[in-house]
Amino acid sequence: MSAPIIRLSLLFVFLSFFTTVVSAQRNYVPVVITTLQNDSLRGFVDYRNWNISPSEIRFKESLTDEKEQHFGPGEIKAFRVATPDEAYVSRQVKLDITNQNMENLDEFTKRVIQDTLVFLQVIVTGEYNLYDYTDASSRHHFVYEVASKPGSVWELEYVRSFISNSTITGIYEGRTYQQQLAAIFADCPGVAKRALHVAYREDNIMNLFLGYNNCKNPSGKQFVRKKEKKTLLFGVIAGISSNSFKFSGPVYIFDGSNYHSSTSPVAGVFMDLAFNRNRRQFSFINELMYKTVKTEGTAKDGSSVKFGFSYVGLNTMIRYTYPKGLIRPIANVGISNSLVLSTKDNTWKRSSGREDVGIDGPRTYEQSFFAGAGVQVYKLNVEFRYATSNGFSPYSSSGVKVNSLQVIAGYRF
Repeated sequence: MSAPIIRLSLLFVFLSFFTTVVSAQRNYVPVVITTLQNDSLRGFVDYRNWNISPSEIRFKESLTDEKEQHFGPGEIKAFRVATPDEAYVSRQVKLDITNQNMENLDEFTKRVIQDTLVFLQVIVTGEYNLYDYTDASSRHHFVYEVASKPGSVWELEYVRSFISNSTITGIYEGRTYQQQLAAIFADCPGVAKRALHVAYREDNIMNLFLGYNNCKNPSGKQFVRKKEKKTLLFGVIAGISSNSFKFSGPVYIFDGSNYHSSTSPVAGVFMDLAFNRNRRQFSFINELMYKTVKTEGTAKDGSSVKFGFSYVGLNTMIRYTYPKGLIRPIANVGISNSLVLSTKDNTWKRSSGREDVGIDGPRTYEQSFFAGAGVQVYKLNVEFRYATSNGFSPYSSSGVKVNSLQVIAGYRF
């Protein structure tokens, strides 16, 4: 197995373990629960910014309570989270939860129907309410309800299926939801006409419901789920890197040689894209970084060898940021791909005084794996990062492993 594959495998294992650990953390925020008796129960819910609709919620009346209460959709009517402003209702609804990803559809696929109590997230309220349910395969189901008849809920039907017959073979899309919407909005012809061509996307369907509710009751008060904004940040980074070198293999200036560690600066710019549905705990970061590596050593015959290269590299990582407090711990893992910008040193000074090239055609493409941890305070973050790379040796039988301990500071604009 090649070194890059091993590094990627280690990255995957580490990230999987890391994600499991951090996902167990609690995040209690204020909530109001509507009980089955229509009473209001105030307290705190373990808010997960659910990618998949929750099957239950964890609740405490006070943050000092040691014991959590668990509520499923059969035990409460609704709950509303204060920050962000999100509302969920409990409804019995029949849903087609067949996994409709293209790779899962074939002529033998059977439809999977679920008819049970679930938590539905409120998108719009008004003459008709619009809800969203996200199943275990991350498929969104849009559900509507007649506001004057709570519990009268139906799924807006959008079906993908595999068709194979004498005339056609492929994926069929059934857009029954368009006829459903045109029918319920029939007393507002303009909205009904738009419904016949609407795409099965939240924004498109939400705008139809808003249009209908405004048509029927222009002064009516509506709840509208706030659309999350993607957070894209830019910044600068700078720091120092302490580099150690491990030369191995039969090449003369590698075998039995002793090379010194060195310290060099690193600097660059970065782009940080936060994943909103995880309370911005996780983010995808690209760094464009400049660095130098240099070392000198003594071959086994006493001759002097020097190497020095400057690189520009693209670091790609996943970062976790603890979501609370002024001082927030951070941790990240990633990979780097770097190209040599210039060769500062590549000399072998023999004991006779003759000077030769140290490495004939050094590797110009470097790959590395890194992991780091630190803290973020407002717009500033500081981290310690450990990186290991395949270095600058072009030889298949002899290598240079570069291990770096870095201290990096970053500032977001």
